[in-house]
Amino acid sequence: MDVFLTWCSQQGIKHDSVDIKQTDYGGQGLFLNTSFTSSAPLVHIPANLLITASSLLNDSAPNDKRFSPAFVDILNTVLGPDTLSLEERIKLPGNEKKSLRLFLAYEINYSRTGASTSHQQGSFWQSYVNNLPPVSFFQQNHILFLDADDDTDALFMLLEGTSMASSIRAKHASLRREWQELQTLVPWNLTLEDWMYSDVIFWSRVVDLTTTTDGDNQGDDECTLAMIPFFDFANHRMEPNLRWQLTNKEDGGGLDLVPFDVPITCGQELCLSYGDKSNQELLFLHGFTLDQNPTAGQVTFSLTPFLNPGMDQESELKWQWLQQQDSPPFKPILSMSLQPTTDDTFGHTGWSFESICMMYLAALDHDDGLELTRGMNDKNNIADDLNQLHLSTSSMETATEDDDDDDNNSNKHAVRLRLDGKSLMTWTDLSAAVQTLPHAPVIQLRVVMMLLDASQYHLQQIIAHDDLLKENGHDLSKSPLLSHIVRYRDEERDLLQRSVSKLSLLAEELMDNETVKEYLDKMNSGVEDD
Repeated sequence: MDVFLTWCSQQGIKHDSVDIKQTDYGGQGLFLNTSFTSSAPLVHIPANLLITASSLLNDSAPNDKRFSPAFVDILNTVLGPDTLSLEERIKLPGNEKKSLRLFLAYEINYSRTGASTSHQQGSFWQSYVNNLPPVSFFQQNHILFLDADDDTDALFMLLEGTSMASSIRAKHASLRREWQELQTLVPWNLTLEDWMYSDVIFWSRVVDLTTTTDGDNQGDDECTLAMIPFFDFANHRMEPNLRWQLTNKEDGGGLDLVPFDVPITCGQELCLSYGDKSNQELLFLHGFTLDQNPTAGQVTFSLTPFLNPGMDQESELKWQWLQQQDSPPFKPILSMSLQPTTDDTFGHTGWSFESICMMYLAALDHDDGLELTRGMNDKNNIADDLNQLHLSTSSMETATEDDDDDDNNSNKHAVRLRLDGKSLMTWTDLSAAVQTLPHAPVIQLRVVMMLLDASQYHLQQIIAHDDLLKENGHDLSKSPLLSHIVRYRDEERDLLQRSVSKLSLLAEELMDNETVKEYLDKMNSGVEDD
């Protein structure tokens, strides 16, 4: 730590009133070392220490030694598409994240080996990287280092049935795909563990500089994600006493940490707010949860068990129509929360409007008046959307780390959808058309039963692993993750129980509908005739 603090001072970080100390709940944090009654900045970090994807290109000054030319060459090899300049490529959303994670992997490798010929003078960032939490810390404190393929990993088994379990598996698969590609492109032995380590470091410490905590837009640099030495020791609290703000370029630029409330007593920990994040998101990104967290979580299911584009041509066309939706953009994820929605039939169940629309489309077929035709444009890349199935609720993680291609406008309305003779272009069109069908309650009952079956299955999975806490309680209690996993798990169980209860009541209501009764009688008559 002394070496890192010396480096901070040499690079112009000002923190006379702030120390880095061990917290009583694990890890390190920022603490005030004197009584403070001013609203002046407590910490100032110069602009050249804000590590953004744009800054990695090392073109701000001829003698800038912050980033190695060899690393820029690696970026040029790894990032696509080749039709754009590197300056343009690095600003693409997926490439921005990949560049920063690759920077961490590159510097972590050097910190261990010092083997890069381009670092004969030593890495500029070595003191910073050496002071990051080691991989052993995350192996004990982060759920992404749980083994989803090991039936003896009791901590992961406790997550079975939850959205988190699916998210971890999808994240592991995404990281493995990236790692397999990078292995052939980088000039060092990049291990899967190191790539996962770099990813966890990135997501647990990155900050989005698009807006300040006051909501002000900051500059015109399209690369807004940043890693910031010293700043990233600030921990999260629901009621923070610290905020950050970017300083004017005329004053040299950079970032200040400013107190929210004064006075602050000597020895008090200085905490930021990471934003309104549920325990689900905090656990996935940072490895912890909060007691009495006011931000509610959500249950998420993959759409593919209900609508698989590889099953048949009709399902493929349905998927392509969904890909054309951009307000909001389509993601193949069904979500349910405590918040009611505007849907007249399903609003009280908590399932999102878009989720119900996706399920409507999954439930409809030709006999319901559904018509699907392909336009002249080529179909979208379905595989890109399937890669979006891991948890993504954070403003810093709005999609997967895969290089998502959101250019759906070129394929706008390539698939035409009609229902009962009506042309449907949007989510709202689809919902309205279903509700005007003569047999709308039948379609709604199909959706209810599919969601009810899925909710019951996941709830039973959670309950089935309750005994793990009794059988392995002593051993599990040694893990700092246990209390956070149990808290999240209990929250998701409550959400699933709510879903089962609400959907069961709705199913009973629809079963009493005369249209449904007539439909079922007709179906039963058909079976008897056969």
